[in-house]
Amino acid sequence: MTDYSSVFFDYAILKKPMLFYMYDLEDYKDSIRGFYFGIDRLPGRIVTRQEELPE
Repeated sequence: MTDYSSVFFDYAILKKPMLFYMYDLEDYKDSIRGFYFGIDRLPGRIVTRQEELPE
């Protein structure tokens, strides 16, 4: 599980499932930093609410 960190690029080598916890996605996507590419291309599920996190 990660957020907006680029650490997922390194983790991808392991070919294991990824989960992106982006609780503040609406604020972050409009910030100056933005994204390198569309979040629809992320290699895993995106979760925006704590209730959606696996136990």
